[in-house]
Amino acid sequence: LAFMAAACHIAVIAGLLCVMRFAWRSQASSQLLHLEQHLTVLRSDLKSWRAISCKVLLASGVMYLVVGAPCAGFAKLALVFLAAGFLTL
Repeated sequence: LAFMAAACHIAVIAGLLCVMRFAWRSQASSQLLHLEQHLTVLRSDLKSWRAISCKVLLASGVMYLVVGAPCAGFAKLALVFLAAGFLTL
């Protein structure tokens, strides 16, 4: 559970890093042609990020359904951490 929760949080951070990289690159260049290139790169990055995050979300959901109920009494913090990552993603 904790591993899948960490994977959800890492996927969120990876998406935010894609947007941060776009903002940083577009701030450095003020030409419209460069901004369009950066926007194309951002769309490509977000498309691959979406595919990966959907797989992480699916795996987290399956893990939560399979392991969540038996571990509810033992790993309450892991369940909360997974739920927070799941909702954030």
